[in-house]
Amino acid sequence: MPPKLEVTALETKITQLKRAIGKTETIVNNGKEQAIVRHVDTIKETLSEVNKLRREIEATKISDGVNDDEIDEWNSEIESVMESGDEAIEKLQEWLKTKESRLEEIQQEQKAEREK
Repeated sequence: MPPKLEVTALETKITQLKRAIGKTETIVNNGKEQAIVRHVDTIKETLSEVNKLRREIEATKISDGVNDDEIDEWNSEIESVMESGDEAIEKLQEWLKTKESRLEEIQQEQKAEREK
C-alpha cells in the first residue's frame, strides 16, 4: 500500500491540474500572451509533478504485489487527466504560434509599405 502522504499529494496535484485545465479557455479568450505563457508553464510543471508521483506510487503498488490489471486501471484514470493537460498545452501553444505568425505578417506588410 502506497504511503497515504504520497496518495494525498497525487490527489492534490491532480486537482490542481484539473483546475488549471479548466482555466485554459478563459485565459485563451483573454488573449494576454504572458498569461498564456505562464499557464503553459503551470500545466507543464503540474503534469510533471503528477507523473512523478504516479510513477512513485505505481512502483510501490508493484512492490506490494498489486496485480497488473488493477495498476493499469488506476493508471488509466490518471493518464486521462494528463492527456487533457497535454491537450490544453497544445491549445495554448497554438494560440502563441498564431499570434507569432500574425506579428510576422504585420512586420512583412510594414516592410513592403516602406519599400514602395
